[in-house]
Amino acid sequence: MTPGAWSSSSLKAAAGAQSRGRLLVLTGEPGSGKSTRCRQVARAAREAALVVHGVVGTDETAAGGVERWLEDLRSGERILLGRMATPEAIAAGAPRWALDDAALERCDAILRAACPADLLVIDEVGPIELLQQRGAATGVRHALTGPYDVALVVVRPSLVPRFLELFPELSAEVVEVLDDSVFGRLAAAVIAREPA
Repeated sequence: MTPGAWSSSSLKAAAGAQSRGRLLVLTGEPGSGKSTRCRQVARAAREAALVVHGVVGTDETAAGGVERWLEDLRSGERILLGRMATPEAIAAGAPRWALDDAALERCDAILRAACPADLLVIDEVGPIELLQQRGAATGVRHALTGPYDVALVVVRPSLVPRFLELFPELSAEVVEVLDDSVFGRLAAAVIAREPA
């Protein structure tokens, strides 16, 4: 199928009945390259003239420590999601990240408006959404039940069982980011609709 025809199928799906495509759950430990892979696949999909929506994260070093930023893949808007706690605070029992509630609400709104898309990217669905059912939980559910051809969702390994439990109807395929061939396989899954 040509990229143009595939893209138009999403538009037809949006106009008609809701249709979900393939759901790929990308997993790996912190720092293993999940966000980097998401950006690479999103770039390859755009180069193939596909519609790419969702969010992808970036950790950046700043004067006050490490900051986590989200990029809206539709608009390019960057949102400061939060800051990493100091090692001393983490050792004392503080959460690893101090997340901004307004940024979480913005992420939720972006995801609620993310479909239709040829590629939907959600980097990442974490403990706030999966264990506490807050943050961007509503947006995640809305996006994953909307029309897309392929969804690429980042979930850390310890939370994959919880994700699969909360979304049993989606028939997710779990892909480990440390697999050396993962970029090529993910790009083929998105662009050529081959197995991941």
